[in-house]
This record gives sequence, structure tokens and C-alpha cells, in this order.
Amino acid sequence: MPDDIENPGKGNGLFSKFGNKIKKIVGAPLEKRSVLTLDQIQSAGVAPDFILEEEQPENKKPEPPKAEVSMDTSQISSSVGEVDKEKIMFMFEKFNQQIDFIKDLKMKTDERIDKLSGELGELRAMFLQREKEVKDVILEYEKIKSVMEVLEPEKMTLKLQKIEKGSLEKDGRLEKNEAHINDIREKSEKVQRLLDKIGNFENIIKIHNLMNDKLSIMNEREKKVEVLSSKAENAYFEMEKRVNEIRDYVNTLEKLEDMSKDSLKEIDLLK
Repeated sequence: MPDDIENPGKGNGLFSKFGNKIKKIVGAPLEKRSVLTLDQIQSAGVAPDFILEEEQPENKKPEPPKAEVSMDTSQISSSVGEVDKEKIMFMFEKFNQQIDFIKDLKMKTDERIDKLSGELGELRAMFLQREKEVKDVILEYEKIKSVMEVLEPEKMTLKLQKIEKGSLEKDGRLEKNEAHINDIREKSEKVQRLLDKIGNFENIIKIHNLMNDKLSIMNEREKKVEVLSSKAENAYFEMEKRVNEIRDYVNTLEKLEDMSKDSLKEIDLLK
């Protein structure tokens, strides 16, 4: 229930102008309320056909103040017979509807306050998250700063210059490799042209078989040459052996000749 109803007479809200008298009238539940007389209405200072002021939305223009209805005691006394029970009950039903409307409005206001509180909590969490991110960025900056102090940018610049120089040398090597690749490509194109001249795959097989036959013939001839060379080598050794024997025989003959000459000399001396 709004504060103006709980504490009548305080503030400038609804029911503040009626004070404790209105609270005495509407304080009891609906089922326990008794039918009021005009004297009670007069003592409360409330007109029979009063209209409760509703809280205006912020975006709605306020209505001009309504003129207060004033009735003196003589007029109320003269109209007692005209006011019946049904009109009074209708008036209080309308009054109860106004109270229900105020309660509903308070509930919506509380929901809106709760929603705003949740949004404020989300904003606070977002602010804390942003603050944490800023702190993390500052820490990262401090780490980068310390790393840069350790790395010494001048030395890093020299190293980068060396790396750049090495990359230039590699570029030169790549150019040379490209020249070699172009040379290989030209040779492969020549081979391709030669293969085109040779013909299809069957011709290549025939040429391959022919080359194999020639290679087998060459291998046989090589074997024969090896056999002949082996025989010639054996003959050379045999001839060398015979020559050595002939030399020995000649030496023996020379010795015999010398011995015969000596014998003849001795015979001549004996004569």
C-alpha cells in the first residue's frame, strides 16, 4: 500500500489531504466495512461524488486541477433523504476500485524498480568487468615494456638487419634455382619432343628390346674378350717362362764354351 495511505497526513501524495479520517473510513477490509451515513461523510470532509487523483505518467500531460466541491452543513442535511444506500455503495465500490488501481500501480512500480535494480547490477558487473579488462591491459603493457627492456631494441634491430640480409641472399639463391629449373624445363621439353618423334609406347618398347639385344651381344663379346685376354695373359706368362729357360740354356752353353776353351788351352800346354 502507498505511503500516503499507510501514513496519512504526510507528504503531498494521494489521500494526504484527508488525513486520519479517511484511514478510519477505509482502513477496515471490504467485507467488514459498514454502510456510512452522510454524517460520517460530513465528519470526514469528503464530498459524495469525489474523484481520486491518479498518478500521471511522465510522458502524459497533467490535467488541470479540478475544482473542489464544497458543501456546507445545511445543504448536506437537506439532501440526506435523497442519498440512498445504493449510491453510497456505488461510491465506495468506486473508491475500492481506485485503491485496487493504486495497488496495481504500486506493484508495477515495484516491478520497474526491481528491473532497474537488476539493470543497475548488470551495469555494475559490466563496469567491474571493464575495470578488470583495463587492469589486464595495463599488466600486459607492463609485461611488454619489461620484455622490450630485456630484449634491447638496438640489438633486435641489428638482428633484423642480419635476417633481412640473409633473406636477400636467399632471394638470390632462389633466382639461381629458378634459372636451373628453367634449364631443366627446357631439357624436359627437348626430351618430350624426342619422345614425340619416336612415336607411341609400342615403338619405345621395340627400341628398348632392341637396345637390350645389343647390350646382350656386347656382354657376350665382352666375355669373349675377357677369355681371350686371359688366354693371351697365360701365353705371355708361358712365353716369358720359355724365354727364361732359353736364357738359362744360353748361359749354360756359354759356360760350357768357356770350359772347353780352358780345356783346349790346357791341352795345348801339355803338348
